[in-house]
Amino acid sequence: MAYYRAVTLLILLLQSSSIFAKSLLNNDVDLLLRLRKPELPSMRHRFSLDTIQNDNDTHFNTNAFSVKTKQILARADISNSTVPTFNETAFNQSASTACANAVNNYTAAINPSGLVACYNIAVWDNTTGVFQTDVRLYQKSAAIGSFEGLAPSDFSMSFSIPEATLSAPMMMTTNESVTADTPATGEFVLGFQNIGQMSKSLQFSKLTDSDLRALMIPSISLGATSPSGGTVDTSLASDTLSYVAGEFTQPDGTATNITTPEAITLSSPIIASASVFVLPGTHIKVYPVGLIITCIWAGLLFIAVGAGTIGRYQFRVNYRKRVQSSKITSSFI
Repeated sequence: MAYYRAVTLLILLLQSSSIFAKSLLNNDVDLLLRLRKPELPSMRHRFSLDTIQNDNDTHFNTNAFSVKTKQILARADISNSTVPTFNETAFNQSASTACANAVNNYTAAINPSGLVACYNIAVWDNTTGVFQTDVRLYQKSAAIGSFEGLAPSDFSMSFSIPEATLSAPMMMTTNESVTADTPATGEFVLGFQNIGQMSKSLQFSKLTDSDLRALMIPSISLGATSPSGGTVDTSLASDTLSYVAGEFTQPDGTATNITTPEAITLSSPIIASASVFVLPGTHIKVYPVGLIITCIWAGLLFIAVGAGTIGRYQFRVNYRKRVQSSKITSSFI
């Protein structure tokens, strides 16, 4: 009995460790965008992309970069997904005009950095779930509080989409003339693009434009080191003007201003209704850790059941021997 209890406790311990390992490996790592200006060549033509593909879990690779560039870069190749073709020149012209108008019509930035983000989806493939993002930052209001005196080049940015995996960022263009002393009148600061892949656990054919607007809302946050040496950070959740150009635009052309918490709330029923049914227990989500742990506890379970079976078999053999011996003894009496 003590042997079976020990085996049972070991199986439960391994099972709990597999749950812990899954939660540990599922931690999202935000994509770090460094906006400082080091001594680099004036043009970097192409960024290497490292897209993390997985079905239900979302991971983001970390890439720190700084560039000094004056031209919009074309898409870079992505190894695991094919980006749909589209007229990039026409989109860039449309996005530049639409974003400038949206920022000009925006009253003022709510966050203390004074930056406003214009976020668009340049192209979306409803069959594969591959898309390309376009993010442009504008200095709409003067920085206040802990951000006062900081230039946009002092900021680091965290950019992620909860229900998608993203490639490394592709820089578009930077406006090096914007400093801490530049009057805030909606000047363009910086732009970048990413190739993304929506979670393959979703059935894309079931998603409407309204659903995709909520699912693709990004989480954008800024961080910097203040002149006093402290760390400051803020979120652009309330200052992100979305879908004014490209895919998922509103019929009247107005910007969609959905905050990150609102998008998470809206996404829950959408994900529940559009998720692909997966028979439980047929997929190993954490590989190879999950496979190793599953094999260990399955092996221990096999040993426990096998040992019990052998024990019962030996008891039955011994019992039959005792019965036969008893019969033989009784026949001689």
